[in-house]
Amino acid sequence: DFSPTYPHPNPMRTRIAFAVGAAAVSDYDEKLSAKLIHLNAALDCNWQSGQHAEIKSWSCGYACDNAGPVTDVEILDFKLLSAFGIVANYGGQCLVSFRGTKDLINDIEDGDILFSKPYPECPECKVHGGFHGNWKVLAGATRKALAALDCAPGSAKPVLITGHSLGAAMAALALFDLVGEGYNVQTAYTYGQPRVGDATFAKEFDSRMAGLSYYRVTNFKDAVPAVPTKWMGYRHVGPEVYYHATELGAYKVCDGDEDPTCNDNWSLFTVLQHTCDHCSYLGLNPCHCSKVEPDCTEPRAEEDDPNFV
Repeated sequence: DFSPTYPHPNPMRTRIAFAVGAAAVSDYDEKLSAKLIHLNAALDCNWQSGQHAEIKSWSCGYACDNAGPVTDVEILDFKLLSAFGIVANYGGQCLVSFRGTKDLINDIEDGDILFSKPYPECPECKVHGGFHGNWKVLAGATRKALAALDCAPGSAKPVLITGHSLGAAMAALALFDLVGEGYNVQTAYTYGQPRVGDATFAKEFDSRMAGLSYYRVTNFKDAVPAVPTKWMGYRHVGPEVYYHATELGAYKVCDGDEDPTCNDNWSLFTVLQHTCDHCSYLGLNPCHCSKVEPDCTEPRAEEDDPNFV
């Protein structure tokens, strides 16, 4: 059983609080979640150079070493939009992972908040045009790579999907499509995921994910989950796992898509003063390939969050 390396003492501190309601019964796996933080960080390795040999061979050092058994890596890369991801074998299942926002091109694309209606089966579902565009340019290559690893629709081989930041938005939209197409997606964890669609899309998404282990993980006052804003017509999808502090164990599984006692508790003004939280998940750093420490370590939950249970 692979065990990742943790930079902080007492990493398995057990302070777990569950929300009441449907989300109270949870199969959220924090040990797997920590591995996926490292996996997301690994996609940062030498991305600026356009040379992905370290990712292809899974030899990028700290992040790769702690992410778990990744083999047979297929690179997904659309340079015009800086859309990047991988498909790989991951401990007996197929892995799909998308890189988070890293440069100005992605920042501009993130800023394209105009809604798109790309789903014939859900004609009133509206999603963020920029996020959807980034997923669509990699969609064909993703399906081809999954088929090559025996994970085509109808296959019994399970699929795991993950992403951080922009990669989390792309992962959510990929998840929506692939589940709808009959891929055997069983697990999906995203980190620092922005809102990706409207209330109609969120309802359809949650219905489509019934029975699937999908969790939208948020960290304390991370600003990215606060945008695009609700007043723009956007709504979150899926159950949220909210970390009250930048450490393992300090989480609760929230009630519904927009639980006001979780990340949505903080005002936009407040979270915009805590941008370092976006690269500080579970006491780890999902943004940087070789950086062991999170960008910041926020105060303990009971010191700063009145909603901690």
